[in-house]
Amino acid sequence: MSAALRRLHAERRRYSIDEETFRAILLGQIGRESSKGITMAGANACIREFAKYKPELAPPSDENPDGWRRRSDDPLVRKIYALWTVLRNGGVVQPRFPDAYVKRMTKADRADFLTPVQCNTVIEGLKEIIDREGLGGGNIRTSRR
Repeated sequence: MSAALRRLHAERRRYSIDEETFRAILLGQIGRESSKGITMAGANACIREFAKYKPELAPPSDENPDGWRRRSDDPLVRKIYALWTVLRNGGVVQPRFPDAYVKRMTKADRADFLTPVQCNTVIEGLKEIIDREGLGGGNIRTSRR
């Protein structure tokens, strides 16, 4: 089952959308009554439509409906996320965000809460993993330009 389909059905249960309404929303948003093979964009469109039926359950408007975090202004934090993406794309790690790794390395809950010294510690650790796995080609820099 794809991530989009899992998310769609989880939100359908959360909003308590009945079968008939669910099929109508699918038809209106993606043009068919079946959720098989739905894309993430289609699932997000359907979820926004669910919120119209039960607005009290809708997420706050500042929350990103796609589940992604807002981009950080700190270049060191962005570097941590970029290095984590290299590891994800290489199949080394599964989680979307490096929160558990950051917590293990620095005791901070998220990369957004790190000091520059802690960021450098995490960056160096991620670079070592990338080099060990052979994903980086040895040209990953930490200096600011």
